[in-house]
Amino acid sequence: MAWDAVVIGGGVMGCAVAHRLARRGLRRVAVLERSIPGAEASSAAGGILGAQAESAAGGAFLDLALKSRAAWPAYA
Repeated sequence: MAWDAVVIGGGVMGCAVAHRLARRGLRRVAVLERSIPGAEASSAAGGILGAQAESAAGGAFLDLALKSRAAWPAYA
């Protein structure tokens, strides 16, 4: 079978990406997960959205984390 997209990882982010792709019209989206969906990084992070905890030094990564956190309410 030919896939429109393949998402590696069935955690929160992987499933969100697959869902968004399907909503945009891709009908054959595969999600590859080596374990139980949501049991790896998603369970370890617990949905943390604490941008400041990720990079105390600042810089481009902190800027990206803060922008991502600010975008979360609209996405949710």
